[in-house]
Amino acid sequence: MDNWDDLKFFLAVHKTGTMVSAAKILGTNVATVSRRIERLNAEVGTAVFVKSAGHWQLNPSVQGLLRITEDFEGRLANELNWISNRTGSLATTRLKIGAPPLITDRVLAPRIGEAFENHPNYSIELHDRPSGGGLNDVDILIRAGRPEHGRLVTKRIGDIDFRLYGHKDGTRKTAWVGLTQASEDMAHMRYARDYFGHEPSLRATQVMSLYQLVKATRLSAALPVFMAAADPDLYPLEPEADPISIDIWIAYHNSRRTDPAIQRTVQWVSGCFKNLVKQAELEPASNTF
Repeated sequence: MDNWDDLKFFLAVHKTGTMVSAAKILGTNVATVSRRIERLNAEVGTAVFVKSAGHWQLNPSVQGLLRITEDFEGRLANELNWISNRTGSLATTRLKIGAPPLITDRVLAPRIGEAFENHPNYSIELHDRPSGGGLNDVDILIRAGRPEHGRLVTKRIGDIDFRLYGHKDGTRKTAWVGLTQASEDMAHMRYARDYFGHEPSLRATQVMSLYQLVKATRLSAALPVFMAAADPDLYPLEPEADPISIDIWIAYHNSRRTDPAIQRTVQWVSGCFKNLVKQAELEPASNTF
């Protein structure tokens, strides 16, 4: 293959699903992405992508090419970070972390200063990603539940406890707020549905939005203990019941198993969750109302 650089465009389109999004992350334009993919098609002898429902899906016949390209990208980043580690270089190490907004806003962001203090040459991007899917365009993925697809290294790094909370000024005792149907099977959603005996009156896509809706509407919801226990307006509906724990996992590509930047970041993320547990233990108990 004479045009190795075309594989970068191939990988970007696979990660994002569209040429528009690929152009954005590559810092170029759609015409350039399209031209590079066409050139790769000619060199490979077949279309590397098939258009489906507005997105470019990988042609199964080039799965091996994708695997090699992903490994090359990961191993290259791995080796560059090791060179920086061995030589004490101050070259910028760029890392993208994808996680649900609850985790980016309430778990990672409050301690991001610690990461920069320990590693001032790191450039970290926090991307809001729902609980599900694969790495796509991020280096590290944090999500509820273990990822089941992809050539990933996975590790359970903690959990988030949920309880059912009501608002002290609420008058509609059986009305509640839940997540959208895409999250119907999450344990805290099943618990809330069993408790109230019917579907939610309002729905939101993210847990952070649930909290805001409870404050605005005075309805009830299953909320993270570390958030709700500190709010004097909220009280647990079943204070004696055990909380519902949601396991949180971290994942990254297998080719970066020994990457020092990945390992340090995983260690930092794990510390954020340990601090979350300590915070919850120090929070005063909410009023039982």
